[in-house]
Amino acid sequence: MKLQDLPAFLESVGNYQFEFLNEPYDAVVTYTLPWVEVFAGLAVISGFGKSGGLVIIMGMLASFCWALSDAWSKGLNINCGCFSNSSEPVDYPLKLAENAGIFVVALVLLIMAFRMRRKSEG
Repeated sequence: MKLQDLPAFLESVGNYQFEFLNEPYDAVVTYTLPWVEVFAGLAVISGFGKSGGLVIIMGMLASFCWALSDAWSKGLNINCGCFSNSSEPVDYPLKLAENAGIFVVALVLLIMAFRMRRKSEG
């Protein structure tokens, strides 16, 4: 979704009002993050670089949870920019719980991948 409308995603990134993420760095994040997500997802799905893809996904989820928490603490009424550029503001508790759930799933998959690797080596 982000790749289909990068200017809208750029606006969503700007909505977080990070003091350290001004031009041109907001554009760098906007134009690289979706591709990192795509390649990390492909690594997990294909199994080639699965552990690395999971670690990247977990890092992005943790970063996004921090960003959401920061926006929430500032009292910002924003669209998170996850799936579309809608006018609906983010439900912070729900979005944080959703990301925590995805993080746990990724962690379980990572643990399973390490155990499978250990069994095949042993």
